[in-house]
Amino acid sequence: VPGNVIVVAQWPLTPNGKIDKKALPAPDATALQGAYVAPSGETAVTLAGIWADLLGTDVASVSATANFFSSGGHSLLTTRLVAAIRREFGADISVQRVFEQETLQGLAGEIEASQAVGLPAIVAQARPDGRAVMSYSQQRLWFIDKLQGGTPEYNMPVAFHVEGAFDRALVGEVFSAIIARHEVLRTVYEEEDGQAYQRIRDMEEVSFSVAESDVSHLTGETQAAAVEAYVVAEMQRAFDLRTDVMVRVSYIHTSASSGVLLFNMHHIASDGWSVEVLTQEFFTLYDAYSQGKPGPLSPLAIQYADFAQWQQTHVNEAQLAGQLAYWETQLADVPVVHSLPLDKARGQVKQSRGAMVRGELDASTVAKLTAVAGEHQLTPFMLLHGALALLLSRHSGSDDIVIGTPVANRLQAELAPLIGYFVNTLVLRTDMQHADVAGYLAHVRAVHLGAQSHQDVPFEQVVERLKVPRSQAHSPLFQIMLTM
Repeated sequence: VPGNVIVVAQWPLTPNGKIDKKALPAPDATALQGAYVAPSGETAVTLAGIWADLLGTDVASVSATANFFSSGGHSLLTTRLVAAIRREFGADISVQRVFEQETLQGLAGEIEASQAVGLPAIVAQARPDGRAVMSYSQQRLWFIDKLQGGTPEYNMPVAFHVEGAFDRALVGEVFSAIIARHEVLRTVYEEEDGQAYQRIRDMEEVSFSVAESDVSHLTGETQAAAVEAYVVAEMQRAFDLRTDVMVRVSYIHTSASSGVLLFNMHHIASDGWSVEVLTQEFFTLYDAYSQGKPGPLSPLAIQYADFAQWQQTHVNEAQLAGQLAYWETQLADVPVVHSLPLDKARGQVKQSRGAMVRGELDASTVAKLTAVAGEHQLTPFMLLHGALALLLSRHSGSDDIVIGTPVANRLQAELAPLIGYFVNTLVLRTDMQHADVAGYLAHVRAVHLGAQSHQDVPFEQVVERLKVPRSQAHSPLFQIMLTM
């Protein structure tokens, strides 16, 4: 008896006229879950609530037999799920265990059987002089900035088209509140006796204003070009890590009732998750202030500097010996540079000049990819990584393909509301010598799960532990990155 019945308009056929079973549509998440089964036990019921919040569904529809990934989960949501489980249950569930558990009820059983989290909680620290140690990631960016004499390479801009009665004066007030709320945005980086540190300034030391430009006298393509030129110029203007506020805001007038609002943060104080936090807090505070209401944001229990102190104290070689050993084995004898043929000689100093090529996948291709990913228990990202690695192998003639990818690295729930540079980098090394596609994709899945389960080690420590020779010509361990 079929588990699910799906109606299709017509059979997809192979060139030989036979039914192409691989091209058939995959059952949707509801169909895969089958009949609803109520979660059993307090842990499963609580987990269903967390699950529903992350997936944006009604908790009453989350079945005990539901699969997180078939229901719409992906790698980033898995990170949030692990953090929520740690916060709610005090349980140490690895990303790999979430992937391997077929059902919500099974994951609830894992939680009940798990031990307490190994690393201690992050707590607020006293900083009477405003000084704090840097995180490993901050140290790396500070060193690069010092080496290159100030670089826009790590600017993180985001722009919004604005229409209507936009109160520009309120923008400065909102951002002053955000800067007061997040210490990392008013932090500067200093050095004394050869020792670098971060210093958190009081708001009295901070000077912040919104820059404005007016191109409303221009029209059409001329105006669009002027806006783009302004945005590009702002993107290419370096931050001074010794003196600047780590966020800049500009407003470009395009008419009396429209414009472009531009935020720009430095990576030393921010990551992709932080951009979302900043944007949501701006919208929330602007909405409240414009109605004369107080800001509704809850106070932050900790700050980024507290994370940096926790990382330097607890995320060390002794605590992470097992994870470091994994990376030593996984990256033993890793190629120094990829083997792709280049049409120009590699320079002695890595440059940032490049170009962007755009492409799209049609709906039919996406559906087929989704079906293949489901068949092999992969997330779409894992499948795309496997495809990219195959392509690179074909063009490089190498069976050893190394690709980097960023991860949010916020496995502690208390880090979720913070702006800061938490993102870590994982190294995905694939061996292309497999007899068939199924074996290869199983290997890709194992590579991802292994990397995800050992993501506590900062990338900088991996580089240091492996004694990778430093070169200004290329980045260490990998030169190709994939992000989704």
